[in-house]
Amino acid sequence: MSRPSGGTSGHLPRWARTRRSPDPDKGGLDGTAWRFRRAAGRIEPAVTTILVDHATGYWQRPLARREVSSGQRACDRRVVWTIDRQVVLEFRFEERGPSTLVVHDFGLFEPLRRAIRSRHLRIRLATAGEIVLT
Repeated sequence: MSRPSGGTSGHLPRWARTRRSPDPDKGGLDGTAWRFRRAAGRIEPAVTTILVDHATGYWQRPLARREVSSGQRACDRRVVWTIDRQVVLEFRFEERGPSTLVVHDFGLFEPLRRAIRSRHLRIRLATAGEIVLT
């Protein structure tokens, strides 16, 4: 049996065979929500380990995590970690480009910077205008 002319073997190239996000029409997530879950899941193990240690060792209080949606767009979603109702860390998802991890407790900055090294994420300290009292 001969191969078709044109230099292709009838198979899809590697970039076309990559996994696609689940189809929202079939009960799955839309593309942006799927990327948000993947980006948050990528940093979650390292962040949780550091925050639990910090919460129990320094604050001696439990850690809470919540997802916040500040708008209608899926890219306005954030994950906020709090200790004793004080925001200590915030993951801000960006649909295009690297997402941002905003550190509100400066004692967490160095351990997080050492543990998470990725081109998909920027880590920075919170500015005075971003300090949220809850």
